[in-house]
Amino acid sequence: MLLSIRKCYWLYVFLLSTLVAIVFIISNYRINYSNSEAIGIWRLKSINLPIKRGDHVALCHNLIKIDHYASCYPFLIKTVVGIPGDEIIINNKGVKINHKLLLNSQILARQKSIYITNTTFTLPSHYYWVYGSNNALFSFDSRYFGPVNDVSIIAIACPIFVIQHRL
Repeated sequence: MLLSIRKCYWLYVFLLSTLVAIVFIISNYRINYSNSEAIGIWRLKSINLPIKRGDHVALCHNLIKIDHYASCYPFLIKTVVGIPGDEIIINNKGVKINHKLLLNSQILARQKSIYITNTTFTLPSHYYWVYGSNNALFSFDSRYFGPVNDVSIIAIACPIFVIQHRL
């Protein structure tokens, strides 16, 4: 009898967990498990206003999509640190935006980057520089895949319940 009650208990836990997951997905809540931004629950909002520096965005970059028409999951949540017209300087000390060095922005030798050191350019219209603001040193961000076109940004991400853990 006790074994049968335990089986039912786990069935109820499984069903309840599945129901909660479905509600989260339908209502635009997502769980971020990447340490490059705060781990926890985020709400995705549609983009009504121009994207600005400091916004957290959910993006679907071509490097994580299987093909052009594939849905994008998981997507990346990053912080916008560079906006159109900003000057980007990449050197051995890290990334500078408008001559201000980003904290822990060195390109790691063991990671593949599309940039070689001592690169300078201006972000064109509709392009943004994104950065992992929680654990920047190990974040997969624009240092490795370049500026992000606004078409790749699918939503503004708002933290609901998150755990900040900066390394």
